[in-house]
Amino acid sequence: MDSMVGWLGEYYLWVKTAHIAAVMFWMGGILTMPRLLAYHQESEPGSREEAAWVEREKGFIKFVLDPMMYLAWLLGLALAANLGAWTQTWFLVKVVILLLMSWFHGWLNGYSRRLAKGIVGITAQKMRIISEIPTPVVIVIIGLALMKPFS
Repeated sequence: MDSMVGWLGEYYLWVKTAHIAAVMFWMGGILTMPRLLAYHQESEPGSREEAAWVEREKGFIKFVLDPMMYLAWLLGLALAANLGAWTQTWFLVKVVILLLMSWFHGWLNGYSRRLAKGIVGITAQKMRIISEIPTPVVIVIIGLALMKPFS
């Protein structure tokens, strides 16, 4: 299989499998986090319930959201280097979209920290709407990866 050419060699499919799994968990986290924040906002300020939401969010960020993003980027960059994708337009478009998704990830983390301090910037309803934004973005990313347009 010519896709196994490159410095990853026989490990290419294992790296690709791990990359896809990391992306799935990261995107699952990106879709879940705004909902957690909405539920957090609906809890009574200063209550045990609010404190529990703060701890849930911290754990979710520490053990799911952040590690999966880093792993997805690391493995994705390894795959790109292996395939020489840096010169392909589809890949560069995908990278720009992923940088925006990474910014969104960071915004969610920052909003969680602000919310833990009692700073509410948007309504729970708006947060639920925001939770839907990544879905079409993920579809575009998958399309770029599978169809490789603009090549």
